[in-house]
Amino acid sequence: MVEDNLSAYLNVDVLRSIKPNFLSPNTTSHLQPCDQGIINFFKRVYGTQPVRKYVDHSKDKVSSASTQPTSSETFRISVLYALYDMRAAWDKVTEQTTTKK
Repeated sequence: MVEDNLSAYLNVDVLRSIKPNFLSPNTTSHLQPCDQGIINFFKRVYGTQPVRKYVDHSKDKVSSASTQPTSSETFRISVLYALYDMRAAWDKVTEQTTTKK
């Protein structure tokens, strides 16, 4: 059995018929094409969205001239809106990205 270096796999004392072979760190991305292209593209697209929202939020607060932000003015992202952003990022992954070799 070939496994990556996830720490949950390291307790292999119970295996008697299976000999695990652990990959060196940082090798799964070379063996799994999704890690190289599709997921990397998704992470780049999704990762910019919270930053953009924070910048927009900050600009709005500076222009409103409030000196001390209240708790309602503090920048927050809910899990629901994070999921919406993930969906929007996934929608930007094209068929060409998924079939690129």
